[in-house]
Amino acid sequence: MALIPGKYKLENNENFVAFLTSLGVPADNAQYADKLRPHLTVNVSGDKIELVSDSGVKNTTTTFIIGQECDDPLPTEHIAKSTATLNGNTIDVKTSCAEVGLDGSRTYDFTSDGLTITYKGSVVAKRIYKRV
Repeated sequence: MALIPGKYKLENNENFVAFLTSLGVPADNAQYADKLRPHLTVNVSGDKIELVSDSGVKNTTTTFIIGQECDDPLPTEHIAKSTATLNGNTIDVKTSCAEVGLDGSRTYDFTSDGLTITYKGSVVAKRIYKRV
């Protein structure tokens, strides 16, 4: 878990527009979001993991307590239910939201160089961050 806390800057997206539109985000909004390069700060305190994203347009904070279901805001403004588990330097999050037909997951893989978030649902996407 020593590699998890830190600050990260988005470097690249893979298939992110398709992922967002699969959630119901309008295509023009998804394309705009794909161009943003947010900073992500990850804080860890015991079983609590806080993800603070600052895109320069909108800031969001998501807090997970390992093994406990939590509210997890989606980019469509819907609230999903998510549960996070921790395995070494990887956080796995299972997410569901009946309102948008989401039953998927995302994996946060932390390394000394950065972070890769892989989203899996009806569409698979990746966001690749560099540690700053």
